[in-house]
Order: sequence, then C-alpha cells, then structure tokens
Amino acid sequence: VILPQKKFNEALGCCDNALAIVPDVETKCKALFNKASIFWRQGLYEHSIVNSSLSLEADPNQYSCWLIKANALNRLDRHEEAIVCYNRVISIKDNIAICWYNKGKQASTKK
Repeated sequence: VILPQKKFNEALGCCDNALAIVPDVETKCKALFNKASIFWRQGLYEHSIVNSSLSLEADPNQYSCWLIKANALNRLDRHEEAIVCYNRVISIKDNIAICWYNKGKQASTKK
C-alpha cells in the first residue's frame, strides 16, 4: 500500500514524539524500527539503515530490524553487508523463508 507523503510525515512525527519522551528500550526500538520501515517504503534506504542501526544498538536481537536493514542494504547494492545482516537474522530466528531467499539472491550477485 502506497501512502501519501502527508501520512508518512505524520507517522514519522509520531515516532519522533515517542522518542522525545525518553522511552523505555522496547518503545525506543519499536519507534526506530517503525521509522526504518517508513523510510524503506519511501525508498530512503540510507535513512532506513541509520534508524535500524540505532534500534539494533539498543537491542541487537531484533530479527525484524536486521531484516529491514539487510533489505535496505540490498537495495543499495551493498551485498556483502546485506549478507552479514541476513546471517544475523538467521542466527536469531532461522525459519524466515524470505531471509533465506534474499541471502541466496545476494550470494549469487557477489563478484
């Protein structure tokens, strides 16, 4: 589903408001992950990577955050870094089919 820019901005604003309150670690991770997801859907992959990285600093066991970071790296043709992130997903939760698929796809594009 493609949302109008106004909705993306509203969603980002809500995440920023949550972060401004100095949330607990779980809420901080969720807000940063949501920002990473929003940026990814907008095609702003560098911003997605920054926010997913910040979230992972707070809790490195978020497999969904590693996955979105890997997918953003993939979109930027940063294949080696993407594979590292896919491996982190697999080390946390090894039954995510799209992760295995994307890892294989990245491995096949290595030069």
